[in-house]
Amino acid sequence: MKHILFLITLIVHLPSLFSQELSETIQKSNTPRTKLEIQKLSNDSKLLLRAQKTVEAAKLAEKIFELSPLSPESNYIQGQIYFVKKDYHSAIMEFNKAIDKQENHEPSLFMMGLSHFKLNLWRQSLKFFEKACIHSSYNPYYRYNLTLAYYLTGNFDKAKIEAEKTIELKENYYKVKVLLLKSLIKLNQKQEAYKLAHSMYEKNIELESILTHYANLQIDLYSNYKTAIDILKKKKSLSPIDRRLLAISYMETGNYSTAISNYKILLGSNFNLDEDSSNYLKCLVLSGRKNDAEKLLKNLIQESPHLRTYFIDIMNNLLEGKELFESHYSPL
Repeated sequence: MKHILFLITLIVHLPSLFSQELSETIQKSNTPRTKLEIQKLSNDSKLLLRAQKTVEAAKLAEKIFELSPLSPESNYIQGQIYFVKKDYHSAIMEFNKAIDKQENHEPSLFMMGLSHFKLNLWRQSLKFFEKACIHSSYNPYYRYNLTLAYYLTGNFDKAKIEAEKTIELKENYYKVKVLLLKSLIKLNQKQEAYKLAHSMYEKNIELESILTHYANLQIDLYSNYKTAIDILKKKKSLSPIDRRLLAISYMETGNYSTAISNYKILLGSNFNLDEDSSNYLKCLVLSGRKNDAEKLLKNLIQESPHLRTYFIDIMNNLLEGKELFESHYSPL
């Protein structure tokens, strides 16, 4: 009977005992000394992780857990360890545990977004980057990643807004200026894009990232083909888009031989367009290389029989134009 009474008493008081133990744990975790020690261990772990010392960082995470099981820092560090190892799925699980302990733990929110981002789950990363920016609204690096996620998911309006906010926080953050430039172009705000590109060009900012866009805007807005050529000559390596812009610019300035050289390279790649082929034909005809133009026409028809009429019409129009040009009157 005594045993039964003891069990009943234990059952009645068990919840209060657990509650008291939890309360003591919370109080211990919230002492200034404990918080300071956890912060120091967390800072030390960052230095270790930058040096790829994951085993040592894991030991610090264990120490934090012993000091305060309720602190999100131990799970945050474990998540970073998995992130360094490129095990992003496991990292997400640990960051999620940290967020469960403290829903506004902005480092975990940001790393949760970054882990999804690394898995190319850009839409999933957005909500975490957004929350991280809410809880750390003055962090330009968080906002840059949010800008990038908006851009990659096709939300160019929001990408533009976030890029501008980031620049307000860190005016010399040039990478985000590139994103702003790209967003303006996607939004067809070409005059604004041109002003930004021109400013960056004049200051030698992120040239390799903006030269193609700047040259394209010169052509698109002002037909400045010579300027576009000068701009693209500064590129260390030429992409197919650069080749196309150069070829068009040389063609429009009457330098058909150089245009032909660029079109040859472009047509030898897998990035050529029908427009490139027709322009190549035009350059051959206008430079007087009729035989080469006919050979090209034959190859184009063999490669794309469904475009036979399209290319033949272009060739006939070019030859007619060439013939009419040669019949012009000149007093000298």
